[in-house]
Amino acid sequence: MAKPAVRYGIPAAFVVVGFAVLIVTGDFVSWAGFVGAGIAVLLLNVLYRMSFEGEKDRDREQEARAYFDRHGRWPDQQEERAREWRLPEGVVPPGSEQSENGRDR
Repeated sequence: MAKPAVRYGIPAAFVVVGFAVLIVTGDFVSWAGFVGAGIAVLLLNVLYRMSFEGEKDRDREQEARAYFDRHGRWPDQQEERAREWRLPEGVVPPGSEQSENGRDR
């Protein structure tokens, strides 16, 4: 639980200190500096986490390529099965045994 506290607590602390400075001194420049620093730290955390998500995507892609090299298909690709034709009852295709016995002549 310490990671979210650090991830969001430090930027929140900067913003709170900025508002405290604004209330105590009335200095808008100091307030803007603290609030800006809090926002910057928060955005740096977001960008840092996004960079690690990109690494995970690359790792998954590499694993999928290795699977493709071993099996000749992608992991999420369905196995191709031979088509199974089903004709309505009573229909005899030309060239079948029933057709050659004179059933459809």
